[in-house]
Amino acid sequence: MVDDLDDPATASVVTEHASEQRKVRLTRITKHTGPYGASASRNIGAKAASSEWLAFMDDDDLWTSDHLTGLAEALQRNPQADAVISWMGISRRGKTAPHFSIRESLGPDEVLARNPGITGSNLLIRRSAYLSIGGFDPYLPVSNDKDLFYRLLTSGFSYAVSPRRTAVHRQHEGEQLTNWNEKRAQGMELFYQKHRNSLSLADSRLLKRQIHSIRARTAPTPFQRGKHTLLMLLRSDLEGLQSAARAAIRRLSHLPKLSPKP
Repeated sequence: MVDDLDDPATASVVTEHASEQRKVRLTRITKHTGPYGASASRNIGAKAASSEWLAFMDDDDLWTSDHLTGLAEALQRNPQADAVISWMGISRRGKTAPHFSIRESLGPDEVLARNPGITGSNLLIRRSAYLSIGGFDPYLPVSNDKDLFYRLLTSGFSYAVSPRRTAVHRQHEGEQLTNWNEKRAQGMELFYQKHRNSLSLADSRLLKRQIHSIRARTAPTPFQRGKHTLLMLLRSDLEGLQSAARAAIRRLSHLPKLSPKP
């Protein structure tokens, strides 16, 4: 287990469950020790592991009791696969609903702009393949899962799908990588810059629209929010324009109403 938050509760859980049979141990990393965050944590865990296969779980996600069984069964059906990815559920306020449902036989050009259904927590990957592509990019705070999957496919590795929703993403009020804020927008900018030469024009417009969409909601001033709303609209196709217009109407409906002058 890798802890990048210096969380006493995490240390307590590891101490409680650590034993020679379980082989559980805790590694702490901080901003002062080198690469930091989810990708660095996964890479450190992978380096410490010795098994042929690697699986990861973020601290705000869950595995069902049959998660690893489902991955193993998918691997038995596709023994040449270098990775297995399960479908996902999402938990909001204690209720779980369907979330990502990745398809089989996706090509590299289908996984860059839109997340096809992969996160760190629903992936099982052959250790040799993971090391071959360099693991997760520690300099991408978001979209590092798409980045790893893209590099896996462009390197000629294959994957199988476990069509069970055995990994569950939990939404909560605390800090999450999926929160729409400036940190996420900056992370998406880094992802865009890394892959801009591989993106189609449509995918490039989509990613830029997503970045402006975040800032249209979260920029600190009305002028900046308006600017990003305009830039979002300029990068939209007809469907995107309709969606952006609906979002703009929702935001306008929350503005305070001006009283008429006497």
